[in-house]
Amino acid sequence: MLDAEEKDPDVVVLGTGLTECFTAASLALSGFKVVHLDRNQHYGGGNASFSLSGLLRWCSPPSGGEDEDSKQEETELNETEKEFLRDAQLLKLPIEASKEPSGYLNARRFSFAPFSESEEERESVRKNLLAKSNAFNLDLLPHAVKARSETVELLIRCGVARYLEFTGLKSISCLTDEGSVHQVPLTKSEIFKDSRLTLVEKRLLMKFVTSFGAPSAAFQTPKTLQSGAAVQESPEQQAESVRTGDQEEGTGDWDQLLREANLTERLRNYLTFGVCMRERSDGVWPASAGLGRLTDFVSSLGLYGATCPFLFPLYGAGDVPQAFTRVAAL
Repeated sequence: MLDAEEKDPDVVVLGTGLTECFTAASLALSGFKVVHLDRNQHYGGGNASFSLSGLLRWCSPPSGGEDEDSKQEETELNETEKEFLRDAQLLKLPIEASKEPSGYLNARRFSFAPFSESEEERESVRKNLLAKSNAFNLDLLPHAVKARSETVELLIRCGVARYLEFTGLKSISCLTDEGSVHQVPLTKSEIFKDSRLTLVEKRLLMKFVTSFGAPSAAFQTPKTLQSGAAVQESPEQQAESVRTGDQEEGTGDWDQLLREANLTERLRNYLTFGVCMRERSDGVWPASAGLGRLTDFVSSLGLYGATCPFLFPLYGAGDVPQAFTRVAAL
């Protein structure tokens, strides 16, 4: 319930999606008096994170009913929604009571073992999974960030990082033409320990990555790191290096660049899909696009104690909008 001071804000922000929370935090840090309201019982909107039972409650009940924990009367508002409407009326906002789901995630369905034809098997899976519901952290819109990126710098600069914990992704894998899944070696140590690569492939891969990628602690020796001689370029310097390097190497396509470096098909697949994460395999891909992604990838290696360049919120992507809300509240 709003107190007397909160009834006269400068700005009212409705919803706790990432955009709304970012807006509320920006306004609050700029000196505006902000009231932040949400009719839901969770933070995040379309970016929310749930336990398994929480996701089950969030979803519309599938045909045939659902367990008692997830049932909800269609016309009855919960206490959070009632309080939201009371606050909206105090602020004279044109908000109406509605049970219709808001946002872009309107079709909500949940199924245990959807590819099983056995009702007995589905029931067994349901009971086993619900028994450890809190072991799951399920994101509606999962997303990871590179360790060296504008996103991470923003989180640190505005103080949001104080309310977040990140973990590094463990590995990146690549699907081969034979249908098997191989873990992509990401650091100097992983490259030379990979039993699938020949000695020639290891040397070619190291040479290509260190020649075209940005400086990275993952490819420097312990002696260099201890001496303090290792230098990390800024993102702006890295971008300029990529542009200059691309001009020097010509304006060919990415696959041509890899072939000119005498990389085997396996190494080309590792770099194209595992490292640069190209979305498709057909057509011509500019060398500048591949070099840009390679630079971003390599420059993020070895930061924050993670060998993989990607960081993920420890408690789910839904923790990010919640952290912005905390900044706005202080």
